[in-house]
Amino acid sequence: MLCVCVCCIASSLSAQVNFFTKETDTLYPSFYARSQSVTLMAVSVLPHYMFGISCFVHNNNDYVSYYVGFATNGVQNKTITALEKNSSTTMQLRIPFTYLQSHFGVAQGLTRNLFAYVHTGFVYTYSTFMPTHDTYSYADIPQGMNILLGFGVLYVTESKLSFQAGMQSFQRNFVVGMGYTL
Repeated sequence: MLCVCVCCIASSLSAQVNFFTKETDTLYPSFYARSQSVTLMAVSVLPHYMFGISCFVHNNNDYVSYYVGFATNGVQNKTITALEKNSSTTMQLRIPFTYLQSHFGVAQGLTRNLFAYVHTGFVYTYSTFMPTHDTYSYADIPQGMNILLGFGVLYVTESKLSFQAGMQSFQRNFVVGMGYTL
């Protein structure tokens, strides 16, 4: 995916050179002048193997874009430790858990192709595991709600192919995505 991103950036480099050297440029100086309204992305959140979608809605009147995203890991297993209360016996169990992530934010066009965005949201973690033995004490059962903060960049090529890269505060996740601008 990195190779594809580098190739797309290189293919639009000639237009950017003209833009930055102030020579006559036949392309629009601003992304918002192109009248494109939506960017849809398929995203992957690493290293926790979450997958999802993100959407940028471009407001051509205010020169700002609105960002929303959703992701999940489906169902994964986590190994937890159970300690017997009246002895030093321990056992390990693999239990199912799921992350559900939702976030929203704003993006601003920095150049004709590059956007920076910030977002906030939440991650809900739940597990269907229910302790059956009262004699054990369980550690690290994934449950609860966490606040999510993040930032990143969106690059839209001249052919409308779009790439997203960002970071999230929840477990220091890295977000990569690819999509299309309509």
